[in-house]
Amino acid sequence: MKDPVFIIGIARTGSKIYMNILNDHSPINISSELHFLAPRWKRKDFSNAYKSIVKENDNIQNREKIIDLMYSDTLEGTFWEKPNKSRPEKAQNRITDICKKKLASVICPSEISLRNLLSAILQEHMLANKKEIPGAKFPVDISEVPTLKSWYPSCKLIHIIRDPRAIYCSMKLGDLRRGKKSRVTKLFTSIKRFVYLIIAYKQTVKIHVSFKNDDDYLLLRFEDVISGPEKKIERMCSFLKINYKETMLSPPVKNSSFFNNNKGTGFDEDTLTRWKSYINPRTDRLIQLILRKEMQGFNYE
Repeated sequence: MKDPVFIIGIARTGSKIYMNILNDHSPINISSELHFLAPRWKRKDFSNAYKSIVKENDNIQNREKIIDLMYSDTLEGTFWEKPNKSRPEKAQNRITDICKKKLASVICPSEISLRNLLSAILQEHMLANKKEIPGAKFPVDISEVPTLKSWYPSCKLIHIIRDPRAIYCSMKLGDLRRGKKSRVTKLFTSIKRFVYLIIAYKQTVKIHVSFKNDDDYLLLRFEDVISGPEKKIERMCSFLKINYKETMLSPPVKNSSFFNNNKGTGFDEDTLTRWKSYINPRTDRLIQLILRKEMQGFNYE
């Protein structure tokens, strides 16, 4: 398998923009979120389900169980979800893009491991979409990126970041809009998201410090791509050694956590400041206080 391309970062940093650009206009296939590895306190990742199945014996039976698990629609992550039947004509970017029998045939019972399973999925999903280079968006939690890099030493890492205050507002509103919540639930959700933000943002800085001198690592700020897309996308293409196309400047604009909108294609510059209308001033100050060094390091004031 060719060296993969991974989009890494934390939630609500605009990852779909990069995924859509590469999937629509390049030989690179970016699979949606697999959540292969993650700390237990954050979510039940693929590795937990894998460990509950794999034993020392019955490898063929284990393979069948793992394959069934992949197509069961019970794993966390967009990639494992069943396709949306209301949009059958559109690409779904799901495990169901891959023929189940074909995937089973390339997974060797004697070589079942998390790394080999991920490689098989990336490779077969790439082939199913008739692309040349495999990849994924958020394949692992940001804290697990060193493991991902150890599995694929020559992989390309596109690390995307955003102002932590915008991330917090997007996560909080996204949670609350999923249904009616009591005041207690809303408060709990806000606290949970705040704690997650602080921990994850500090981890994302550690990852940047660890890999910033690696030639296969590229850091992109969401704000820079939105305000000056041509220059930043050209830089991304140069980093990936693929051809830049003007059509990359017209990615589909998806609904945000702030509004249910569908503005067609392009870059919505309102996302740069819209979050300011939703953040509590005290929360704003608290985030700046706790993440002061991290924000300064990424040039956020």
